[in-house]
Amino acid sequence: MTMAALADWRNGTNYPATDGTVLLSRWHWEFLRRNREYQKDYETFKSLPNDYEGLPQREALARKYGLEGIMFDYTETMEELFRSPRDPAKIRTIQWQTEWEENYDGTMVEVQRKDMEYLDPKIRQHEYGVIFNLRHPVDLQLETARKFLQREASRHHEKRGRIENYPLYLRLIDADADNASLDEIAETLYPDVDRRIARKKIEEELKTARKLRDVNYRYI
Repeated sequence: MTMAALADWRNGTNYPATDGTVLLSRWHWEFLRRNREYQKDYETFKSLPNDYEGLPQREALARKYGLEGIMFDYTETMEELFRSPRDPAKIRTIQWQTEWEENYDGTMVEVQRKDMEYLDPKIRQHEYGVIFNLRHPVDLQLETARKFLQREASRHHEKRGRIENYPLYLRLIDADADNASLDEIAETLYPDVDRRIARKKIEEELKTARKLRDVNYRYI
């Protein structure tokens, strides 16, 4: 499946701004919707029956990309969707899925919880689960969890890269999809840079752009 450019890369106004008004989820989407595998899976998603029989396959495809049961049409920018407010202090909790209940003979047996509908054990691409043992001191576990989560957050930021470069990366991906030559890209994006240096710079930045499109969009 060949990938078409989703915007005219020659015009920088076709891409989101880095002025702080664009949510990370929008950047995530911009790279993901240029992902060839996602585009192919979306076509498969559309062909599946939209009923109970097709639901498992449709949900499995959506979860593959962290979309939680919804597969977005990659040709749409979904601007309004990603402007929705989010609470930075909100957390999700996962509880043990069984409970102790007194048996008819007075013994305690472990049974399935009756109120399971609100539990969601699926960990999304931008989440991490930490299990605490309430038999042990909580403070020590909290400190260990804090250090661990800070390390993981740092790793996410490293793989996410510099947001101010995202418009450039998207333009390079679209230029590549448009079969533009390195010289043509250099003339448009780096007109004042020595052509040999500009070509080398484009090749390096295109590698980063492709990685964000194919893998590291998960960290945005």
